[in-house]
Amino acid sequence: MLRKNYVRPIAAVLAAAALFSGCNTNGNIKSSGSDSSETTQNTTESTTEEAETETTGTFNHGHSISEASSYRHDEINRSSDVLTNRDQAQEYLENCVELPGPDYKFVLTETSENDPGAYMWYEFTLSYKDILVMNGEFRVITFTDGTLCEGNPAVFTCSFADPNDVISQDDALKIYADEYQDDRDYKYLDSIYYASSKGNRECNIVYKYKYDCGKFDENQTILLNAKTGEMIGCWPDAID
Repeated sequence: MLRKNYVRPIAAVLAAAALFSGCNTNGNIKSSGSDSSETTQNTTESTTEEAETETTGTFNHGHSISEASSYRHDEINRSSDVLTNRDQAQEYLENCVELPGPDYKFVLTETSENDPGAYMWYEFTLSYKDILVMNGEFRVITFTDGTLCEGNPAVFTCSFADPNDVISQDDALKIYADEYQDDRDYKYLDSIYYASSKGNRECNIVYKYKYDCGKFDENQTILLNAKTGEMIGCWPDAID
């Protein structure tokens, strides 16, 4: 279940995640007063010799942190730490953002490792009880001379719904089909938590379905509340 195969809804259909700035907007954001260098010092020192043998672009695509704007609205922390792989990136994130308990994890869901024209970044998605949280993405961006951590602290204010308090995927789809008179052949894809943009709300489990008839301008994806069958979002493959 820990996979990222959902598509982010367009802004006109689903609200974008509310991204808080700074390190003191949420109790889960750890203090950045130490510049996080102490927490990653051992890791950085252990990889310095190896990193020096590589070309600059091998592990961070050759970009300097000076290329990143000094103010980023979703920034959690920036430091002079130099990271060289995804394991160090996850450790850095976990040192910047405190998870509320053992049911919460950060899962690597995307990276620019194979895109040398971009900044070197690792995207981690929050999961709760092994279910990924939509709009719960955090990103670590690594440079030749520093690191940035960005994300959505508002997700930690959500109250996560009981994963057992759901109806079947077939029943949810039938409720939707009856309500919208849509009898097309949707295929179930995944179950995920959906975090609203406002936080402080119940974070419901939703089912994701895909209709694919082979015609790009007719294909679409829907999200249905896994407890009620209510449609949460719908968006086509073709976007004007």
